[in-house]
Formats: sequence, structure tokens, C-alpha cells
Amino acid sequence: MKDRYKNGIFSYNELLPIKAGHTLSLSLSKRDDINIYLFGLAKGTDISEELYDNRSLYINLDGYIRIGDHKLSADQAIFSGDLNSYAIYADEDSYLLEISYNKKEDKMLKLENMGQVFSLKDVINYLDVGISNYDVFSRDDLKIVLMAFDAGEGLTPHTAPGDALIFALEGEADMMVKDETHRIKAGEQIVFPKGVRHNVTAVTKFKMALILVK
Repeated sequence: MKDRYKNGIFSYNELLPIKAGHTLSLSLSKRDDINIYLFGLAKGTDISEELYDNRSLYINLDGYIRIGDHKLSADQAIFSGDLNSYAIYADEDSYLLEISYNKKEDKMLKLENMGQVFSLKDVINYLDVGISNYDVFSRDDLKIVLMAFDAGEGLTPHTAPGDALIFALEGEADMMVKDETHRIKAGEQIVFPKGVRHNVTAVTKFKMALILVK
């Protein structure tokens, strides 16, 4: 992740305020094989149909998006799969996250979701007095995980082998990063930098998505 996003909690709508008639984009992480982009699309704008060499996971953070023939409301996602050519339309002011990766061998727990719309929050359920983990996508250089914490549950301090981008999906949690603790709530994001001690403690029932780039 770029260093500018490693200074505490941020939110996509503050990071990229939507402008009428505009399609805006920010690169959150850029490598030869993995790229993460945030798009802010004003109502009625689009990204014209193009031919894509890579596969992508699209997460609609807010608003209403159409990707080809697929409709995505807030917190819904889709893997592009083998779709090579498609356009993206914003029927409302919308924020879209794109995680683009090359087509080398990958492992998905729910292969049937390739090319189908799914809701991030509905994929994983809470466990009483516990923590649930669900690997949406996993390979040696990129991992996308959903986590659900019962209130009061958390992780012990640890480090990660790469930068981890966290999206709070539901509830609130305290995120410790090095010596600072940040309260995060649904709709906000934070980065756990590579090699920096961090942990998560759920204040309420809490769901999050974690994108780890090694």
C-alpha cells in the first residue's frame, strides 16, 4: 500500500469526494501483478467497455453499479472471471474498489462465485463468543479474507508478511497499530503495514474484509 494511506483511519468518501459528471480514481497499491484502485463515479457516468488482460474483484462500497449485465448495490462484489470485455455504469453516486491481478493459478473457496454477484456481509456469520474467518481468495502473493467477531472478541498482537488493507463492513472495533489504538466503524478503512504489530478487538459485533498484499 502507498505510504499516504498508512497514517490511521480513513474513509473512501473523504479520500475521493465525488464530483458531478466526473469519474475519479486513486491508486491505493500498484505493482506489476496486483493493483488496487478506488473509483468515485458520479451518477450517470461510466467506464467505457474495454478489453482486460487481468482478472479483477470488484467491491461496490456505496451506491449502485452495473458491471456488464450484473447489478451491484452497496457491499456487493463480483469476480470478473473470464469476462474479457465489459463496461461499468453508475446509476447513483458510487464508490467502487477494484483489485486487479494477473491470471496465474489461484484458489477460491467459492468457485461458483466467479462471475456472480455476492454480498460480503452475507458470506460470513457470527460465532457466539468467537471469531469466524472465510478465505474468499488465496494465493502466495494476495489473500482476501472476511472476518466476523463477536462483541469483545479479538486477535492477539501479531505482524503480517505484507500490507493489509482493512474495510469495516459492520459494527465497531478497536484497531491497535504499533503503539496507537484507533476506533473504526462500518464504512471506514485502515492499513496494517507490513511487519508492524497490530491487533483487532471488537467493541460490538464486527465484520471486516482484509486484503493482504505480500
